[in-house]
Amino acid sequence: MTRSDHAPLLLSCGVWSKVFSRPFKFLKFWVAGDKFKEVVKLNWTKTEIALSKWSKDQLGRIYKQMLIREEVVRLKEDLFEEFPTIENRPVFLKAYVELKIYLHYEEEFWRQKARMRKRLSLNIIMKDDGSWAKGVANIVEKV
Repeated sequence: MTRSDHAPLLLSCGVWSKVFSRPFKFLKFWVAGDKFKEVVKLNWTKTEIALSKWSKDQLGRIYKQMLIREEVVRLKEDLFEEFPTIENRPVFLKAYVELKIYLHYEEEFWRQKARMRKRLSLNIIMKDDGSWAKGVANIVEKV
């Protein structure tokens, strides 16, 4: 009886296909589908809750965070003015950048609010005779 000097091999045979997920892309023609609005309506509540939680967890309350960051910038600035070292400069700049980020969030918040107010404003109204009253003064006069 002869012995082999090779180790046994375990083979697995089958069809292998690489599975990958593609990034999400919104397709405009979905809107024309019969069930589109229903699908969005059913899933919007879950999305709204998830986004609200994410916003609170990641961003916190914007105004509270701004007050905290303003105070941190004041403290870091005072420290840097008192001890203008190479180590203190990036610490101050990092705090300043974080404050600027939250200032940007606030600016975007108010920009969005202003667009909503503009959309909700009354700019034109039809008079009883069928003509249009444009502008605040004419609308007030009509009412």
